[in-house]
Amino acid sequence: MTLPNFLVVGAAKCGTTSLHEYLNQHPEVFIPEKKECRFFSNLSHFNGPGHDQELNATSTRSLAEYQALFAPVREQRAIGDISHDYLYYHDESIRNIKQHLDGDVRIVMVLRDPRERAYSHYMHHVKVGISPDRSFEKALAEEQARIATGWSWNWHYTRAGFYHDQVQAYLGAFDPTRVRIYLYEELVKDTPGLMRDLFEFLEVPADFQVESEVHNQSTNVRSRGLSNFLRQESSVKERLRGMLSTVGLSDATIHNLKQRFLTLNATGKIPMKPETRERLTAFFAEDIQRLEDLIHRDLSRWRR
Repeated sequence: MTLPNFLVVGAAKCGTTSLHEYLNQHPEVFIPEKKECRFFSNLSHFNGPGHDQELNATSTRSLAEYQALFAPVREQRAIGDISHDYLYYHDESIRNIKQHLDGDVRIVMVLRDPRERAYSHYMHHVKVGISPDRSFEKALAEEQARIATGWSWNWHYTRAGFYHDQVQAYLGAFDPTRVRIYLYEELVKDTPGLMRDLFEFLEVPADFQVESEVHNQSTNVRSRGLSNFLRQESSVKERLRGMLSTVGLSDATIHNLKQRFLTLNATGKIPMKPETRERLTAFFAEDIQRLEDLIHRDLSRWRR
């Protein structure tokens, strides 16, 4: 029975999609094709927009289903699972990790300025056409009510950024020498250096050079209506797809057209409002200081 010997536990919108791509390039690393297995967090069913129904439908819930994800493993030495909800839902995740995996499992996490993390998550929801909010400020105002009514952690924009207790839980549950903590800024600024260190941590050849680029960037859109239409299934889209097929367009061509329209509809990222940044700076300040003391890293840029 093959199961992971390392986990990338989070956090969301901190470069884990890029990390998934980079790790998969290494011949001695195996990552399942299914990113975000969400097995150890044992997520419940959530309310909220369509994103949550997709989450409910795709979470890996049985051990047999989880084991099947690693059936293709051959000679790879480092076998991993990247699921960024494991950090936020740390209590449940740690309990299940200890139940199913060897105690020597390695833990990797990437942390990001919680202000930027929250805003990036909001912009991602705008990009994929599921945000009901016309502004980041409205999304923040609705957060507590949505948590209370069972919306998934994807909508916990600020709460997910209180890292201290999340990180402390893992450092307390596992040998700290087998927990590696990176900062998102390091991943962006020096991808080769970070990956070299990570490969060393995973005990695979560290001189392997990854082809690096940023994946899953959050951008704004010119038209939310067009974004929603292109990304969500509907009877109108089914009829249009059928019409395009009858005139000779292949599925690949139709997909390329969709991607072209999505690209044309995308715009640059709109900066966060200064007054919102100032409010969030004060909101996160105490937790950032506690995290800084815990992991002995300079996080002063997160308070500026």
